[in-house]
Amino acid sequence: MHVATRDGEFAGFVELDGARHVTRDSHGTELGAFATLADARRALDGSGRRKTRSITQTLRRHLSRARS
Repeated sequence: MHVATRDGEFAGFVELDGARHVTRDSHGTELGAFATLADARRALDGSGRRKTRSITQTLRRHLSRARS
């Protein structure tokens, strides 16, 4: 596991999940899975701000995950 900080604050982490590197932001939201650690780090570097979602988008996301 690789932990990232930005301006002294927790920014997220990259974990190895089998053969892929999974990147998560500071809230634990998955940003993607990558073949290399370098690609995973770049994804985290580009996630400076969390994207905002409407309550409708959030509920749809949670419902679709619950059905999976």
